[in-house]
Amino acid sequence: MTVLLIEDNRLLCKSIKDFLMSSGIQCDVATDGETGFFMAENGFYDVLILDIGLPQKSGVEVLSSLRKKGVTLPVLMLTAKDDIEYKEISFEQGADDYLVKPFIDKELLFRIKALARRPRAALSDFSINIGKTSLDVINMRVDIGGAQVNVSAKEARLIEFLFKRKDSYISKELILNAVWGFDKSIITNNVEVYIRTLRKRFPPEQSGFIIETKYGVGYKLKEVVEDV
Repeated sequence: MTVLLIEDNRLLCKSIKDFLMSSGIQCDVATDGETGFFMAENGFYDVLILDIGLPQKSGVEVLSSLRKKGVTLPVLMLTAKDDIEYKEISFEQGADDYLVKPFIDKELLFRIKALARRPRAALSDFSINIGKTSLDVINMRVDIGGAQVNVSAKEARLIEFLFKRKDSYISKELILNAVWGFDKSIITNNVEVYIRTLRKRFPPEQSGFIIETKYGVGYKLKEVVEDV
């Protein structure tokens, strides 16, 4: 499980991250609303922990913007404001849960796990079909014509990222941040290697899509239109 924490108190960030990591949960951190919004929109997370009082972009603004973008990531609002008005605003904007500081670490963990377990099959984007290829984003299963294609977790995440941004060029740096995580020490060559692997594993005549390269810009997934 991977969690994104957007919280401007750096000491609290470290405390929460250390606790989650010790509990077997990967945790990425942002300390302002603008950075956090970018990470939440472009990364792959199971739960978002979102503080209300953030610099640059408030937690409520981040939440509202994510929902308007169609991001269905479960959101736990984390705040010192134990006021019914703040709770009402948060839930109206699409929050899934609300936890008031100070809190017990175990309660935070229980709430995160509860949110991550919520069935997501009802979400409109749980399955993506492009060409002859289908991606089940819940189980990270890739099928071509109904037959499953064995892919690694990283390959499945890369496919999802490209599928959701079909017909748009995506830079290597953005792919790295989204698929490998913002806190990883990695190189852009990783993307090139994985793209080559996907091209071999998903030839256009079978998959119904191609991955184009525009040097200096990035990669674009494009559906193949068959001649009638």
